[in-house]
Amino acid sequence: MKPTILLTTFLVALQFSLMAQIRIYSHRDDQYISNAWAPVDTTHYTYSGNRGGVNPEDNQPLGFDNGNQYKWQGSAWQPSQKTTNTYDAANKTLSETVQNYINGNWRNYYRYLFAYDANENELTDNYQGWDTLGNWWHELIADTFTYNAQNLLITQITFDSAGYIYGALDSFVYNGAGEAINRFSYEWDTTHSNWGLPYQDVYVNYNAAKLLSDLTLQWNGSSWVNSTNDTSVYDNNGNLLSQTLLAWNTTFWATQMQYIYRYDAGNNEITRLINYPDPTSTTWVPYSLDSFVYDGNHNPLLRIEAAYITGTGWTNNYMLQKTFNSANKVLSVVGSNWSNSAWVPASKSEYTYDANNNQTSLTNYNYQNGNWVPTTGANDWYTDITEIATVAQYTETRLYPNPNQGRFEIDFNTEQGGDAALLLYDIAGKLITTTKTTVTPGANRITWDAFRLEKGTYLYQLQIPGAAGNGKVIIE
Repeated sequence: MKPTILLTTFLVALQFSLMAQIRIYSHRDDQYISNAWAPVDTTHYTYSGNRGGVNPEDNQPLGFDNGNQYKWQGSAWQPSQKTTNTYDAANKTLSETVQNYINGNWRNYYRYLFAYDANENELTDNYQGWDTLGNWWHELIADTFTYNAQNLLITQITFDSAGYIYGALDSFVYNGAGEAINRFSYEWDTTHSNWGLPYQDVYVNYNAAKLLSDLTLQWNGSSWVNSTNDTSVYDNNGNLLSQTLLAWNTTFWATQMQYIYRYDAGNNEITRLINYPDPTSTTWVPYSLDSFVYDGNHNPLLRIEAAYITGTGWTNNYMLQKTFNSANKVLSVVGSNWSNSAWVPASKSEYTYDANNNQTSLTNYNYQNGNWVPTTGANDWYTDITEIATVAQYTETRLYPNPNQGRFEIDFNTEQGGDAALLLYDIAGKLITTTKTTVTPGANRITWDAFRLEKGTYLYQLQIPGAAGNGKVIIE
């Protein structure tokens, strides 16, 4: 039988720099099709200086110079898209340029340009698209900002591609404590080519930097007219207890919605109740109720969403369950729907981490016919040592067979001779074993015997002179 060939792209570097923090150097997305995992795309990142880090919200890399994405096409990785970033001396982003690989050539797609003042306040943010006919960058959206001596935002104006004002002009007024007390908002009237009638937000009754009231007024041409009023109440710990939304109805304030929050002794939100007004009386009618449960480290273990049905009462709607490791990193997220008086699993996500608690994998599942069926997956690889900084070219490598029974080979080309290493990790990112060898310029092959390993999915990293690459290998 012809062996399955997994083609992996490696990035060849010309220079290196010492990094100061954790960096993602490779990311790969997979999908589960016909009872097997298939690669979708992979992105390799390079860095310079002391930039790096990971966004804790979505595990995306920060501060990279180049992000080179490849798509899996049949049996090979093909260039797809690349992102190039530049920075100033303070590591503020100056530009982000994205190009697509089309018919063997890199073509500009879009870019962002940024400028800052001496205090590192953002002055402009330009979003531009590439005109393929005229071969030039044209403006799509541009934001401009001004600040006062305290570096507080005074104005923000947004321009559209035609040069007219797009969106709104916002201007702010502050009190002596640096708290906003007024915001004036204008929308551009394209018919009359001028600013339309403004809105004014009046922020009043601050308490320990918490805004208690947001009154919105609209200018009718001769006077300010009430529009909406949002009021908030906080406890002594700064927790939001309630919000009431009001709308002006010609001569009186009409209630629109009410939010009520409750907390435990650790200031964790345990319930969130939403009410709406009964149109036939002055009472509130329940709309929805979210309930939360936490562990001793304030990690949210459980969230149940319930809805109120008139004439029936409360009924469950959706449940979200989470588990965490000892470092408070989420291990699993399970979503369930309420159906026929019982919870029915719907979706699940599972996460793994390395010894430094960096997220190494994400696997998503759907619940079908009583079983969890994988749908998509993602893997990340990190480094906290010398990192590749500049990409010169890429070369291809073959790992085969894959899957295998514990023996496989890797063929690759390298422009430099020297020491090389093949590292094997378990799916949680733990290093299992390392094979070291010496390579010569040109074609090379590494044979791996791993018959003593248990069956399963493993991650490998190949380190060769001037390059680093990775992938997944399955032992059956």
